[in-house]
Amino acid sequence: MLRQIRYFLNYLVVTILSVITSCTKINEQDFFRFNLKSINSEKVATCRVIPDFVTVCDCQLFNSVIVDSLVIAEESNSDFRFSVNNLNTREILGFIGKKGRGPNEFISSVPISECYKSNDDLMIELFSFQDSKLFTCNITESLSTGTTVYEQIVNLDSNNERILALHSVYCMNDDEVLVYNSMQNPFKTELDSAPMYQIYSKKDGRLLRSSNIFNNVSSDINHDQDFSSSVYMNNHDCIKPDRTKVVMAMAAMPVVNIITLSDFKANGFKLDDKLGFSTESPVMHYIDVQADDEYIYALYLGSDLSSSDYTTELHVFDWNGVFHKKVLFDMSYEAIRLTNHSLYLFTYSDNSLYSVDISELR
Repeated sequence: MLRQIRYFLNYLVVTILSVITSCTKINEQDFFRFNLKSINSEKVATCRVIPDFVTVCDCQLFNSVIVDSLVIAEESNSDFRFSVNNLNTREILGFIGKKGRGPNEFISSVPISECYKSNDDLMIELFSFQDSKLFTCNITESLSTGTTVYEQIVNLDSNNERILALHSVYCMNDDEVLVYNSMQNPFKTELDSAPMYQIYSKKDGRLLRSSNIFNNVSSDINHDQDFSSSVYMNNHDCIKPDRTKVVMAMAAMPVVNIITLSDFKANGFKLDDKLGFSTESPVMHYIDVQADDEYIYALYLGSDLSSSDYTTELHVFDWNGVFHKKVLFDMSYEAIRLTNHSLYLFTYSDNSLYSVDISELR
């Protein structure tokens, strides 16, 4: 449900922007502490691809990850937060993350960002909102034993930060976890704070270091409205598998940012042929992003979601920010998932899953 809420928040961004930008043109550069390089998507090589239909999934894809032939997806009709499903047979193989208010149980959790391998076991990081606990779950052992197996459980210490509002969690190594802290309340209750990436210890939950890649948005931009300025910074992100960089595709502006995790230095790339903060017709830009060690695959809308006639396209970048290819599809998609060989595409409404061989996208 949280990923579906996140998609709704993307739509909310468009609505808010139409209200609070009605009088002023806002420069995207104002939000970042690094320079944005202009690029023209009209000059990029373009191809047209028709994805293959795969299946209609019984699980809920809006909060899911796909690994090989497994789909780990949020559950709404069981006593567990997530189910593990066989993509080929549509069989439920098991469940992880007990729902509830008891010890090591969940009321709600951050949308799952990734699965990863550790000593040949499939792992996932789960973060519980109600008690700020990070659970490192061993999916392989959980399926083998029939009960959820946690390798580690630790409380993340926000170091007196005002908000611990995580919207993505990535394992850096055995000792550290990277999180994106949106610092975001939909409505202002106090002064705004800029979102940030943070790295926590998985051993004791200490905050080890934070980024400062965003500017605090000035009050003259926000026009004293009752919305937090951080809604401008709503985004989708994905970590590079070698754990050296993270990509951030912005929802409310045609901008892709690439951040080096060793020093949090960032480079931004703005599509100068796309409409930015429009005072008359605000649009939704990037709606999802995935990545492997070579390329970034960013799903682009570039339309007002209230329109019934829109299509999505895929923008393929390398990790230096070079825009390699624009891929046009035969229909609209709302989210993507990446495996070693395929890019999966789907819509939230009907859970129909489609796929494209990665070789067609490069």
